Amino acid sequence: MSSQASNRPKKHHFVPQFLLERFADRQRRLTVYRLKAADSHVASVRDVGHRNLGHTIYMPGRNPDHETLEKGMSEIEGATAGVVRDLLASRKGEISTEHKEVLSWFIALQWQRHRMLLDLVRAKVLQDHPVKSADPEFEYATKSLGLHSILMNVIWPWRNRNDPMSRPKERWNQIVSRLEPMFWKTFRPHSPSLIVGDTTACLSGIANGHVFDLPVAYANHGIGLGFENFQRLTAPLSPTLGLIISRSEDDARKITSRAMNRFTIGNSREFVAHAPEWPSVAPVLFDAMNDELTTQRWLAQSIFPAFRL
Repeated sequence: MSSQASNRPKKHHFVPQFLLERFADRQRRLTVYRLKAADSHVASVRDVGHRNLGHTIYMPGRNPDHETLEKGMSEIEGATAGVVRDLLASRKGEISTEHKEVLSWFIALQWQRHRMLLDLVRAKVLQDHPVKSADPEFEYATKSLGLHSILMNVIWPWRNRNDPMSRPKERWNQIVSRLEPMFWKTFRPHSPSLIVGDTTACLSGIANGHVFDLPVAYANHGIGLGFENFQRLTAPLSPTLGLIISRSEDDARKITSRAMNRFTIGNSREFVAHAPEWPSVAPVLFDAMNDELTTQRWLAQSIFPAFRL
């Protein structure tokens, strides 16, 4: 093995480190609560929200491609990190058109690379092709299912978005298009109040006019929701900064820190986390988080038993 290959990072983060660092302490540590574990543990940012070689593209007869997706994702993450810095330096509630654009692409990336979604795609393909699933080459290729879609639907359009020579469909993304006309605002608690989870684009509520066949309470857990029927999207960007994208300005005004955290926990499929000192900073919110987490763990065992949580 070459030294270049051995030095290549194996931990591919689906929750970017720049975001996790905002919620960590000065030693880059987080207290992590996993849905499949009763206790919490302290971990470094580097060890949270990743899969080993999770963004590696495998093609039969070719060497694994460890770099294409990671490089493309880092471009969007770097632009988003700059937007978060700008928003933290400002106290404005409004968000500029340029910042909305970057955040929309980041949300599209986060949604499409979530591990539960990728695992569902792979499980469905293997279920529909049980004979082929015994073929080592076929099973090898299924590791990349869903990753090619990220490349074609997020990374390439992101790169083409300002290229006048590209065709409209080459710079278009469905999620970005749906988010653009909605009402955007920042959420700014006065003290560190927000927590982070594995799902950084948290959907809740049912848009007016949409039929919802599940119990209404499930909508606060992101169950049965997509970008065509959600009422609001919340995204924690730091303990003192959140993003609210809603179909109604009045709806956005009603959001509290507890509600933001409730939506973060409700949309979690693997973990939620905060800085180790946060419970002493926000004890009331910490108690509320534990209550919500108990409910989410029960729901995960009832609704998601087949998923790798």
